[in-house]
Amino acid sequence: MHVKFIAHGTGSARAAADYLLGERDAAGKPRDGVEVRRGEPDMVAAVADALQFEHKYTSGVIAWTPEDRPTRPAPGRSSPSTAPTSTRRTCGPASRSRPTRAS
Repeated sequence: MHVKFIAHGTGSARAAADYLLGERDAAGKPRDGVEVRRGEPDMVAAVADALQFEHKYTSGVIAWTPEDRPTRPAPGRSSPSTAPTSTRRTCGPASRSRPTRAS
């Protein structure tokens, strides 16, 4: 299993989502099995891009092969999903910045 947080967050969240969900990586190599397992990347990107903060979002990737067989189901799900024939990846930006209140 591979877990990685991407060290970006000051540019376009839409561009980050498009890259993470794209069919090719930065080197132009095809990516197989990119799949959003939970969440709404389009909505998160729209909200993040509307924020006035410098660091608007954090991106991350969780990747595994069928042989890894992750065992913990997502909250609210009764059983984990398996990928018998392909690699599955979870990709998408996640907004982390929150406005602070002045005292």
